[in-house]
Amino acid sequence: MEPIHFIHLTDTHINAPHREGLYQRNMADNLRTVLAHVQASGVRPALFVISGDLAHEGDAEDYRFLRELLEAECGAFGVPFFVSLGNHDHRAPFREGFLGEAPSDEPYYFSVIIDGLRLIVLNSQVENSPIGTVDENQLAWLDDVLKTPAPVGSVVVLHHPMLPPLGSVMDDFHLTNRDEVAGVINGRDVIGILAGHIHANRVASFHGMISAAGSGTAFGLEMADDRTVRFFENRSYNVVTVHRGSMNVQTLTLPGMQRELSRKPLENLLG
Repeated sequence: MEPIHFIHLTDTHINAPHREGLYQRNMADNLRTVLAHVQASGVRPALFVISGDLAHEGDAEDYRFLRELLEAECGAFGVPFFVSLGNHDHRAPFREGFLGEAPSDEPYYFSVIIDGLRLIVLNSQVENSPIGTVDENQLAWLDDVLKTPAPVGSVVVLHHPMLPPLGSVMDDFHLTNRDEVAGVINGRDVIGILAGHIHANRVASFHGMISAAGSGTAFGLEMADDRTVRFFENRSYNVVTVHRGSMNVQTLTLPGMQRELSRKPLENLLG
């Protein structure tokens, strides 16, 4: 079987054009530039997936704009795109503007099979909170889905990372019940996990599975000191390749000056 390539994007933080963007930046242009880079690279992905923080505290209009942007830009590749929700997203306006449904606060999660690869998208977002948790209903649903193996295997996508602890304050940004989720997916056909949220590129083995977090298309984040977070210009994406039961993640960062955008006390981000 031929390798399957797809593009993992995250943390787009997009708002409609007439609204001032985060850090006075045009986040839609960031995404367009990243997708143009994908097009120029010669990679022919089977799909695109965005792992949350689609809009920045958006309303239905913001999500409608993002949907139209993705239909135009990803449509040029002739492949589908899928999304999960992050802590800066809101379910009701997302369902109204992006999905064209009646507003609802129901969690958004699903699975889909493309070219034999099963993409499992979870909702780790907790409304009005920066923390991430996969609730009991999703865990039961996930267990049921995984009872039937997919032809090529499964990749789990969610916003909050499932990574081993580093023993630092950054561990507070990880999924709170990641070991519980791992208990459901370990020993099944899951070959990798993709996430965002931390605005930094990190790949690790978690319960024997490859788990990767991307820095995203909007900006990068790093610790300036032990209590201060630095935000800087950054645009990156992951080319994910699935082949023979394994997942490879190649991070591509677009050229830039990495100009500092702001600094904030760490406690402001933890809520």
